[in-house]
Amino acid sequence: MKSAMKRGMRLEMAAALAIARRELYSFFVTPLGVVLLTGVVLLTEYFFFNLLYLFNQALRAFAAAPVRLPNRAPDLQPFIIAGLYETIMLLFVFILPLLSMRLFAHEHRRGTAELLLTSPVSAVAIVVGKFGALFVKVSILNVLIFLFPTITWVYAAPRPEFAIFVNAALGFWLYSIALASISAFVSVFFRDELSAGVAGVVVLFLVYLMYVPLESVSPFWSGVIETLSPVVRARDFLSGVLQLSHLVYFISAICIS
Repeated sequence: MKSAMKRGMRLEMAAALAIARRELYSFFVTPLGVVLLTGVVLLTEYFFFNLLYLFNQALRAFAAAPVRLPNRAPDLQPFIIAGLYETIMLLFVFILPLLSMRLFAHEHRRGTAELLLTSPVSAVAIVVGKFGALFVKVSILNVLIFLFPTITWVYAAPRPEFAIFVNAALGFWLYSIALASISAFVSVFFRDELSAGVAGVVVLFLVYLMYVPLESVSPFWSGVIETLSPVVRARDFLSGVLQLSHLVYFISAICIS
């Protein structure tokens, strides 16, 4: 009995890995994958060096000031690292649906959805394989983006605090995985990639804008927004705040989606 269960689990895992490999292969050999990865790198490079230029301008202005207050000196962490991640957080609202829109809608368009669902592979293996591929794609984007803040860690003097540096990367990664999961869930309800992509952008944009009325509502609703908004929680990571509730929030959002 146990050996049969183990054999069944191995078969399910092998099926999930096969689905994930197929998704990753189809992404990296298509123009969409190449253009998307290249575009993210170029946009991140532009934002990073633009922020670096503005930071140097702020340092020069501070050095030329007749009276210098130590606590008013420009800080590398909030200016460049947090500033870069906050910019990409908005950019990902439009990029992540491009990663997730093909997961299920592509199967419907090719007419392989029925074959996949009626195959011996369980629904759990299909979902795990699809999400595993999405997880890898989003993580690759995070690694490419992380290379630019690493420049400040290697060459800046003094270096940013290591704990805050890693915490910012962790928060951004959890934020991007959570939003990608929401976009993937939305794509399930559509049969073509374009509709799935547009719907994903709309939903993620609404989720992103959730924090906007934070300072103009009553304390009760402000607390609700702080609880539900992924942007508010990700910003805590960027400022160096690591709380168990934030980790639970993002993990729950990923699992529920």
